[in-house]
Amino acid sequence: MLIKKLEKVGEVTSPARVELKENVEVIHLSVGQGGHVLAIDRKANCWSWGNNDCGQLALGASDSIVHMPCQITDLMGVPLKMTACGKQHSLFLTKTGKVWSCGKNQFGQLGYDTEEKRHIDTKMQKSVLQINDLKDVTFIAAGEKHSLAVQQKEKNPLKLYSWGWNGYGQLGRTNENQSFTLNRPKKVETTGE
Repeated sequence: MLIKKLEKVGEVTSPARVELKENVEVIHLSVGQGGHVLAIDRKANCWSWGNNDCGQLALGASDSIVHMPCQITDLMGVPLKMTACGKQHSLFLTKTGKVWSCGKNQFGQLGYDTEEKRHIDTKMQKSVLQINDLKDVTFIAAGEKHSLAVQQKEKNPLKLYSWGWNGYGQLGRTNENQSFTLNRPKKVETTGE
């Protein structure tokens, strides 16, 4: 149990409990700028609720607004470490250092080479897909339309990867070829020490 069930939907001006299944203990929360929430429980299961207009809740073709926490079945059995919420996309980091994503991909923020909303992949019947370019990731973050990941292989130095929209330079790179988007994770090069 996390926070109280509301009788009617609307603005809440004071803290209220959100009901999860009995004996579910939440150990990690992420809140999206577009009104969605992701939670990881002690057993590494992931729950989502809120705005789902672009599939950012990883619930497949469900309602555009989900009022009660729902377990993400496509990630059942995947040991999750953390989540990150952008405005209309979500990232999921596993304990083995793999990254999954879902939601709106207009600017490449999902790490795939497609501009489709990722409500559901019809071949795989999955609402969330793994970003195959990333492994050994230790931390993830999501901005409004961009994503970041920190990678550390064994005792090697940390590496930062970014992808998505770069309109303000938030990817840590110049706008290569006058493009403001990067559809795949790319290492951020630093200058100095």
